[in-house]
Amino acid sequence: MVQALQNMTVSEYFTRPHIILSTNCPLFSWMLLNRETYRQVVALGLLDDEPYGSKSASVLGFQLMSNILRRKFIIKEEIMEEVRKRFEVIGKKPVVGFHIRRGDRSSDFKETRRFLYEEDIPRFMSCSVFKTVPKATIFIASDSTVTKYKLRDSYPQRRIVVFNMTAEHTYSAVRKDFGRQRVRNVFIDMMTLAQCDYIVGTYRSSYSTLAAAFQGHVPYYVKHRQKCFVPRSFTY
Repeated sequence: MVQALQNMTVSEYFTRPHIILSTNCPLFSWMLLNRETYRQVVALGLLDDEPYGSKSASVLGFQLMSNILRRKFIIKEEIMEEVRKRFEVIGKKPVVGFHIRRGDRSSDFKETRRFLYEEDIPRFMSCSVFKTVPKATIFIASDSTVTKYKLRDSYPQRRIVVFNMTAEHTYSAVRKDFGRQRVRNVFIDMMTLAQCDYIVGTYRSSYSTLAAAFQGHVPYYVKHRQKCFVPRSFTY
């Protein structure tokens, strides 16, 4: 599919008007490698009119995803009301939002894949974003309750806000009643991140990237054994 989308326009490949896809593959990036598809997306006003090939397709894919999410998705008012209540606790801006994706047995849902190790977590606090906003309040969302509270307690001199909720992965949670409630809470976390001034996410976490897309800005990332950075391209 991804190879075909480079050589065919979206309308040529998808001949039906309504298509439902379930994939982790960044189709937005691949389809923008096609010159005609890129021209059509620009004509729709979903991307700025810049010369074809002047930017990384993966960055353009992020921008396209962000524009569609922010313009077309309508979030339930009850969700946004919860987010507003959270910011009454978080307080005045600027706010830097952390999304710490541990994975493995450190996560609340005990998965097997690992994103970050214990020694990587302090890299969030040393991120270069704090050169711009050194006294910013910090909000932490994480798949690991232990990790977010431990980081907060390690820096008592900083204003760090966490909320008492248990993370759940959508893959298994949607099949359970209690899991669906947890997924709702995780989405509230995501929308809280989206209202922050800056996001520092976890490299290769689709949750971090999606939160940043709702926010509208390329996030900072923390990667295993690598200090905080702003990506030149995206790995979804």
